[in-house]
Amino acid sequence: MLYKKDEMTMPSKTAKLVSKSWIIFAFVMIFNPNINIYDLLPDFIGYFILAKLFEKAADAAPYFEEARSAFIKLGYISLAKLPAVILVRLVRSENTMDNDVIALTALVFATLEIIFLLPAIKNSFDALLYLGERT
Repeated sequence: MLYKKDEMTMPSKTAKLVSKSWIIFAFVMIFNPNINIYDLLPDFIGYFILAKLFEKAADAAPYFEEARSAFIKLGYISLAKLPAVILVRLVRSENTMDNDVIALTALVFATLEIIFLLPAIKNSFDALLYLGERT
């Protein structure tokens, strides 16, 4: 009798390829350049994709859940940039010489992203290090 590998335990090559392509797409969305608070490709899509991909990995390693929650928070912070752009436009429509609002908003969002991005990166690398030590 031939031994058949269970398809549920071993991911297929196409599933691995799809997963890698989602990771590459998420990194492209995240690492594109920003102009003030305007983002050509929205970062929140990349953060939510990474959070979704870390969902299954959270069962395998202890730090993936912390990284996943940090990526979800980063996604919501990045999503909050859209109403902030509208708010900046409303403020600038009253006073066109008020350029301080743009700099202030960009600084606030950059600070918030750094505050949540550092633990996300640290927990991601700790989880990968844990997986590497375990194997």
